[in-house]
Amino acid sequence: MPPATDVRESTEPPLFTRDFALILATQFTFGFAFSSFLLLPKYVVTVLHGSPSQVGYVGALAVLTAVLVSPPCGKLLDRGRRVPLVLLGCLLSGFAALGFLFVTEAGPYLYGVRAVQGVAYTLYYVAAGTLVADLAPPSRLGQALGWFGAGGLLMNAIATLIAEAVAAQLGWNAVFYAAAASGFAAALLSLFLREPERAAASASSQLEAPLKPAVRRHAVLWGAAAGGAAFGALFTFTQPLALSLGDSNMSPLFGGYTAAALLVRLGFGNLADRVGRARVGGGALGVYALVVAMTAGLARGWLAPLGVGFGLAHGAFYPSLNALALEGVARGERGSAGAWFNAAFNTGVLLVTFCFGHVAQLYGYRSVFLVVACLCAGGCFVVLGQSRKPLARSALVSRIP
Repeated sequence: MPPATDVRESTEPPLFTRDFALILATQFTFGFAFSSFLLLPKYVVTVLHGSPSQVGYVGALAVLTAVLVSPPCGKLLDRGRRVPLVLLGCLLSGFAALGFLFVTEAGPYLYGVRAVQGVAYTLYYVAAGTLVADLAPPSRLGQALGWFGAGGLLMNAIATLIAEAVAAQLGWNAVFYAAAASGFAAALLSLFLREPERAAASASSQLEAPLKPAVRRHAVLWGAAAGGAAFGALFTFTQPLALSLGDSNMSPLFGGYTAAALLVRLGFGNLADRVGRARVGGGALGVYALVVAMTAGLARGWLAPLGVGFGLAHGAFYPSLNALALEGVARGERGSAGAWFNAAFNTGVLLVTFCFGHVAQLYGYRSVFLVVACLCAGGCFVVLGQSRKPLARSALVSRIP
């Protein structure tokens, strides 16, 4: 007689359905618009002649609005449907991209457009990620989130490669037009998304409170903030550091990052679901800390290897910890759970981009990476501490509908 867990898994719906495939297509399309602006630090430095602190401000404004918008976004998702917020996020992304056509300096207008982008990205990613959790079988939640994230990761390489070439040949306005078209195309695709019917809360969902203590939620949020700090440092300050060393092409950084992250998510997508989400997420934070520390010693020509290390860390970290934040959470509370995870991650990004631009201006970019590496190492131990919780308990929680 097969184990009970095997029986439950065999009765679960498949992961790759029509609706899951469509949300992946929407992710690819929206991801192009999002990832085109990963080159924004280069644009600020080379076109607007911005200072290190202005580079930080430009990165921080989108993240600040993302943090502020996340909690109300989560409440809206708990009370209503996911698709309307996905649609709104895509539309705002397209309009914000068009807004860059009128940027002339690193000043208030640019910061305002970035704030609109922060709202757009938050609405889309929190709503779409919550919809993925609704569609995924509980035992494959980490894999589903990993595949969803892989769509955006692929665009990190494709969009930045295309955008950098287009900017060199046709100018930055052409990049902004392309990003706007991609955002509006994602909005069109989102009109065909369907979501499961809302079911009444079951008695089993009431088990969540004693089985998912506050200490775990706090540990997950701390780990998310630490990972966000590492992510913000590598994406915001690596580019101006490399430019100062004589590297003019940023594509190797994004190409290495994307290739490694996709390898992890597509080749080992169910690792966290099998080994333990806290173990994989905490271990990935440890790798993150090492990669960030090594960036302090960056030399010319080493962007590609750095990108590979970056991708290995983030490819395992984000879906593992995101799944840990959502596991066992009832459908009517997933919006808030996902929103708080998103807010914690973006708080880490904000801490680095807003505050550490001044640190970089006073003490150099390398000092930023050393400080962030220490923050990330602390998060590693906090998350790994959750892997000592009884496995039977976490397994039971993962089965709550």
